[in-house]
Amino acid sequence: MTSAAGSASTPLRKNRDFMVLWTGHAISSLGTSIAMIAYPLLALLATGSALTAGMIAFVGMAAGAVLRLPAGVFVDRLPRRALLVTCDAIRAVATASVALAVVADRLSIAHLVVVAVIAAACDAFFDPAQMVAVRQVVPTTQLPNAMAQNEARGHLAVLGGPPLGGLLFGVAAALPIAAQAASFMTSGLLIRSVKRRLHGDEGRQTNPRPLRQDLLTGIQLVWASAYLRVTLLCAAGYQHIFPAVILVVIASTSARGAPAVEIGAALSLAGIGGILGPGCPRKSSDDSHRPYWCVSSARPPRSLWAP
Repeated sequence: MTSAAGSASTPLRKNRDFMVLWTGHAISSLGTSIAMIAYPLLALLATGSALTAGMIAFVGMAAGAVLRLPAGVFVDRLPRRALLVTCDAIRAVATASVALAVVADRLSIAHLVVVAVIAAACDAFFDPAQMVAVRQVVPTTQLPNAMAQNEARGHLAVLGGPPLGGLLFGVAAALPIAAQAASFMTSGLLIRSVKRRLHGDEGRQTNPRPLRQDLLTGIQLVWASAYLRVTLLCAAGYQHIFPAVILVVIASTSARGAPAVEIGAALSLAGIGGILGPGCPRKSSDDSHRPYWCVSSARPPRSLWAP
């Protein structure tokens, strides 16, 4: 009890393992944002077709959508630190191969498609593993703040990454991709230094349930919750619309000869919107109508945090 109380009273900024996880993912998110405009521009330069660039993005998104649910099941069965580090290592090698292909002037559409699928597969495993790892290094009472900091991290990366990526692309087309590969390597090294054991009791079961049973259980849980159904449907629509908007911005601005840094500055507006975020209603004696992020002591239902 004393240890738990001490952990809960320690600020997140002094929680070494959380800060290592946060910093590692922040660096990889920044690297991904830096390379955000490079891939569509490379596809446009290689084919001159916005449709082809869009198809590459679609293939990656489709692969990620198909793998998300089974990936979540495997995350509960695999050592999470090793899984996170492995995903970063694979992404680093894949993106480095693109940078080398650009330098050698041997980049092909097939290469971009394969890398898009590999990146989406790694993301499908990395994201849930990272979220569960945060829960294992942060006391339950601090989870809302930790998740909020994770969300802010992504928006900050989108704010600063695209302009920097555009600037690097203007110097050399391979530089944003190389920066992304370096960010994955750095993230993996940081996560590897986490001291706390990142594996829950469910991963140590001698006779785990069949994969099929866990998959069906996950689908049933999502379908039974109106909150999750609506949230996931909205997120699915956002995930389809926002990449299309990015591609339109990139294709239209590059068609009129705008420098890549201008494209990056336009895309960074998304980060500004994310940082500003939703407002909170005025505080009153009854907080039941206020969103949970506006109430310091509130957190989502236990079922959302349960293993």
